[in-house]
Amino acid sequence: MASLETHRDAATSALPIQMEKLLEYPLRAMTKSSSKKSKPIAVVLDALDECEGRDLVDQFLRLLSHLILNLPADFPFKVFITSRPEPHIMRVLKGDDLNQVSRPFVLHDIEKSIVHADIEVFFRHELSKIAREFNLSGQPNQWPSHTELQELVNRAGSLFIAASTSIKFIADPYMRQPGDQLVALLKDDRASGSSPYKDLDQIYHHVLNTSVGHCEDASAPICIRFRQIVGAIVTALDPLPPSALGRLLNVRATDIDATMAFLGSVLIIPNEAYAEHEPLRAFHLSFPNYLTERCSDARFAIHPILHHTALALRCLETMNSFLKRNICNLPDPLLLKCDISDLEERVSITFLLYHKYACQHWGFHLQAAAQSSKLHPDHHEYALLKDLNYKLVEALNMFCKEKLLQWIEALSLLKCLDIVIPMIGATEKWINEGDAYNKEDLLALMNDCRRMSMRYFEPIRQGASHIYHTALALMPQCKIHEIYKSELQSSVRLVNPRDIGWNPCMCILAGHTSWIMSVAFSHESSKIVSGSGDQTVCIWDATTGTLVNTLKGHTDYVSSVAFSHDSSKIVSGSFDETVCIWDATTGTLVNTLKGHTNAVNSVAFSHDSSKIVSGSFDKTVCIWDAISGNLVHTLKGHTSEFKSVAFAHHDSFIISYDHHGRCLCWRTDNFLECSGNLQQLSIEGEWIVMAPSSDKSSRKLCHLPMPSNQLGDIAYSGNQVAFGSASGEVYILDFSSMYKSM
Repeated sequence: MASLETHRDAATSALPIQMEKLLEYPLRAMTKSSSKKSKPIAVVLDALDECEGRDLVDQFLRLLSHLILNLPADFPFKVFITSRPEPHIMRVLKGDDLNQVSRPFVLHDIEKSIVHADIEVFFRHELSKIAREFNLSGQPNQWPSHTELQELVNRAGSLFIAASTSIKFIADPYMRQPGDQLVALLKDDRASGSSPYKDLDQIYHHVLNTSVGHCEDASAPICIRFRQIVGAIVTALDPLPPSALGRLLNVRATDIDATMAFLGSVLIIPNEAYAEHEPLRAFHLSFPNYLTERCSDARFAIHPILHHTALALRCLETMNSFLKRNICNLPDPLLLKCDISDLEERVSITFLLYHKYACQHWGFHLQAAAQSSKLHPDHHEYALLKDLNYKLVEALNMFCKEKLLQWIEALSLLKCLDIVIPMIGATEKWINEGDAYNKEDLLALMNDCRRMSMRYFEPIRQGASHIYHTALALMPQCKIHEIYKSELQSSVRLVNPRDIGWNPCMCILAGHTSWIMSVAFSHESSKIVSGSGDQTVCIWDATTGTLVNTLKGHTDYVSSVAFSHDSSKIVSGSFDETVCIWDATTGTLVNTLKGHTNAVNSVAFSHDSSKIVSGSFDKTVCIWDAISGNLVHTLKGHTSEFKSVAFAHHDSFIISYDHHGRCLCWRTDNFLECSGNLQQLSIEGEWIVMAPSSDKSSRKLCHLPMPSNQLGDIAYSGNQVAFGSASGEVYILDFSSMYKSM
């Protein structure tokens, strides 16, 4: 609590800052306390797999492992994590950072007899509470009977969620007949098949059958209403309260209430007092999974493509009717947001929950629809999907031509402008895969919107109206300017004619205080890393151009930087003769590699991220273990300072290039015998020549009409090498035959 009082802004801060202020600071204070030994501390993280945002989950786990590794070994701190074995979670848990501090425990490995005994204890406890509440304990016969209890245990299998759902169904407050509910639940024949979820699925199906009054017609209004409302609940990208969901879907509150009435055993339904604020959501992820993946009953099966399409349409229709310029009625729109004292109050009054949802999720619903399985033309809901798609194209056209700038203004006011670029990318994917009649116009608008958002991100972030007063005023002639030029009401006027089309420069990253010596993209292209003469390494968001983190640790120029292939680590080389490895998520210095005796001016990761190669002015190439930081081998053969070093794509070779124009290729399978595996590329006059080290003759490979000292950096891909030159030209050479001879 003291930490929360001290750091009141922690809850809205970036995840690394939250971890630092709310967990790391209190724990470190306890380790330094001179009082008696601390009591054991346990942190429980339940259902980690249900957390939104894979990147955030990965980042959290890495931050947590860093914290644990840096606590004293005898400090009594434990973290208990429960999760389904999702691949992205298991990959991080089995990584080098967490693997050394974690101990996995697989529930499915527990003997079934032990699990069944625990489930029986749970049933006895919960059913005794129900019996007391409904005065069933005084019946002539014991309730439930021993046979009924054992059947409940057997039907639950090894899944506690099945037992929990059964109890919620039996005690459903709308039914008020737990005895009848129990009989109805056990009346169905046991499910057959080998699926581990067969018994749970049968319970879910019974609950759903009850919710529609056992109606057998999938096209009946009650079943259509069920799929519309429950489909929206399980496919919504953020859970919404009943009132907001109804407004978004344009469904009456009475219809929401009627649909929810008998679903209290599978959905968390807020009571009437909290209906405006508490969201509707599933008790357990297995219920949405059942509806979208395993349910074969046409009355209840939820097809994500249909509901993502419907939600995208309703989001666009909501924005088309709601958005307008200066939507918060600011008295002076030219003021920056930080100078408007009542801005937060105005935003909270203007944007209701479903307005915010529409602005923040419409494009991601389009993307999800594009990625979902298609419906067969014979499917009973195919005609509905076709009609939704037609309306969606019309709504998207209206939005792009009338509301696009107002949407960006709204995102600035809602402090989520950074989702513009991902949303545009998601929309482009849907347009490309769909059948919109004006694809070219829509894609041109999306491209203009991306370029505008990247170029003018900072002024729009600081003042929402600068989408009009700065971006629209200064942008070149393009589709978006052509459509929205009537919105141009700025005191800024261009003296010279507008440029035609966007400048090739997409964004300028400003943050270093000296010249920049090296830049690199992460492999998924979401981040950029740069090294500078100011002795720092900067990480940038490649989408928005914002500075994410500044890494400090070098004591001289940072001459070379690179991401690992999985983008989790960054390596940097410096004139301080060291190579540093950084955690790309947290910015933490993981290791400092020392072994060179002069400035390091080129570094690279192997493609499996297990090795690092560095080249130095000491004329050596060093191979390092990226995990332990140990020096694996030092390669010698150059007679002048390095320019560049890189791994071949398959990691079988390392290629290095020096200031004398000499290029060496090394095998990585046996560094001790590298002299026999060495091929040389060098420059003789205006020729690139190649010769094995044991052969004095040379083979002229290529004529380059420039001095050798004008060759710059190199890049390596497969059998090709790209040479940069001072003339501004890049030469790409293929050396397939060279590798065959090795």
